[in-house]
Amino acid sequence: MVSNDLRLAVLCLSLAAAIAACGETRPYVYKRDEFNREADTFNKAPEDRDSVTICYNDLSTTPEIVFELANTECGKYAKTARPTHQDFSDCPMATPVEAHFACDKP
Repeated sequence: MVSNDLRLAVLCLSLAAAIAACGETRPYVYKRDEFNREADTFNKAPEDRDSVTICYNDLSTTPEIVFELANTECGKYAKTARPTHQDFSDCPMATPVEAHFACDKP
């Protein structure tokens, strides 16, 4: 017979593994309404970009990686990224920090 302590330990480990699997921590470009099929921008790349927001976890990502990702995104529109501010409002818990950049013409 399995003890309650062992069952609790297995349950906790299973829960931790499930949370870890669902929590992507690589930085990414935030796209408002990305999953809203009713949005006019659903599944479409912007024609131009004045700004970009990067969601990231500051425990697993360096500022250089975040800036490089923003610069790559702005570069698609022949622009360069300029940091403007950071906050914590739209990104999920696994990547809670929002780095906002302006996309400026060189």
